[in-house]
Amino acid sequence: MKQENYNLNINTLDDKVIYQEICKKITETDAISFKLLGLVPTASWVAVTISWFESHQFSFWGLLLLGLFGAWVTYFIYRWERRNIQVCNTFREYARIMEAKKMAEESAESLNGALNGPYSLLKTKNKPNISGRPTSSKGWGKTEAETAIYFITILLWLILPWLTLL
Repeated sequence: MKQENYNLNINTLDDKVIYQEICKKITETDAISFKLLGLVPTASWVAVTISWFESHQFSFWGLLLLGLFGAWVTYFIYRWERRNIQVCNTFREYARIMEAKKMAEESAESLNGALNGPYSLLKTKNKPNISGRPTSSKGWGKTEAETAIYFITILLWLILPWLTLL
């Protein structure tokens, strides 16, 4: 990267440009999350299925090592993804603050009392519960779904050697 990109003076940027960049970063981090949520469990299921069908070529200990390695890799991808969610939440909070600032600057008459922007209501909207209906903030959202998916994938890797004993 060129040096002039590091000497960016944020005071000279327009709020609209900053807001657009924040929204772009939210979209990018969400895209990475969804790609990983599709790729990691699918690749793990394929690898475990192939290993299970070819288990006669491996010893129990070989499959145990393979399962531990797969669980280990999946766990560290999950940890990296949790950091990605943390970054995304930070961007969402910045967007929400900018929207609140914009709303405060504009007259209440022009807005008709409505919040202006997709991130303004994040603090007030409840997460849906596992059945999909809105409930308290302790419901299921992206973070909870991701935790469950990665937990099941890690569990699958860990039970691989015992699947061959069936």
